Amino acid sequence: MNKSTIALCAALALFLSACGTQSAVVETAAPAESSGLVAAKAKFSGYTAADFAAGQALYQGNCGRCHGLYGPRSHSEAQWAEVVPRMVVKANKKAEATVISPEGEQLIVRYLFAASN
Repeated sequence: MNKSTIALCAALALFLSACGTQSAVVETAAPAESSGLVAAKAKFSGYTAADFAAGQALYQGNCGRCHGLYGPRSHSEAQWAEVVPRMVVKANKKAEATVISPEGEQLIVRYLFAASN
């Protein structure tokens, strides 16, 4: 495993173990070969079901800490591509640490794309 994979796994474990302060209902992932996953695989070279799961975990574990979670279909792909980077900056600043890496940000955006199709 390379260092970025180890760091991503460690961050994912931290996010999964943390408790959010707000509860929300979020659209759940469809089966592994859903149309959204197929669309994401076609759009993003090398995208996997594991990437989907990691992006989903990062989204659910972090994005509901300050506000309710939005369903993946609530925004267009272009809107998510603008919103997620801004929110990652805010999340990292609030935590006073890098809780969502650039790779994690990408996983979140791709998860939201896949889950919205």
